Amino acid sequence: MVAALLRKEGQILLVSEHVARDHQPAWVLPGGAAEPDELLLECLQRVVREETGLEVVRVGELISLSQLHRPANFGPPAHTPDQAGDRVTVFGFEVTEWRGELRQAIPDGPMGRARFWPRNEAIEHLDRLAGHAVSEPIVAYLHGEGAGRAWFYRLETEGREGLVWPARESLPEVSEQVRRARAIVTLGCLVILAILVIIVIIGIITLARPFA
Repeated sequence: MVAALLRKEGQILLVSEHVARDHQPAWVLPGGAAEPDELLLECLQRVVREETGLEVVRVGELISLSQLHRPANFGPPAHTPDQAGDRVTVFGFEVTEWRGELRQAIPDGPMGRARFWPRNEAIEHLDRLAGHAVSEPIVAYLHGEGAGRAWFYRLETEGREGLVWPARESLPEVSEQVRRARAIVTLGCLVILAILVIIVIIGIITLARPFA
C-alpha cells in the first residue's frame, strides 16, 4: 500500500473515505493498494489521480514505512477484507510536485471528497484514525519525529492495531528532545533580545548625557 503526502501553502491534502474499523467516513491521506502489475510509484500516481484529480509530477523521499501483521489465529474482523496471516506494508511518500485542480469523486456524498486542511487540523484528523499503522508514522513525521524509522504493528484481539516496535514508551523521549531543543532556541532568542534592549538603553543614556 502507499500513502501520499501533498502540501499546499502549509496545508495538507486529505480525502474522505470509509476506513476499516472506523464506523464513520474519516479524513485520510490519499492512498491505496498496488495492482499486481504496478510499481509503488505508479500506484501512487494512480490513487492520487483517482481520489483527487491531481497529477503527481515528482515524488520526493520515503517518509514512513510500516507493517501490520494479522495473526493466523485471529478471526476475521467485521467489514474488513483482511485474511488471517496477512502482512500489509504501507509506504508513505512526500509528493514534492503536482498539478491540476481538485476534483470531487462524489461531490454530494460524505465520501470521495478531497480538500486541503490546515496542518494542525489535518494532524487531528489523522490522530483520530483507528488504523495506526498508516496514520501514526505520518503524524510522527509531521511532528519532526521518527524520520528513517520503520514501524511494526500487530492486530490484537480487540481489533486494535498494537504497536510492536518501536516500544511506545520510547516515543515520548523523542518528543521531549524536540521540546527541549525548541525551548533552548526560544531561550536563546529571548537572551539575544534582552541584550539588544540593554544596548539600546545604554545608547540612549549615553546620547542624552550632553543634554543633562
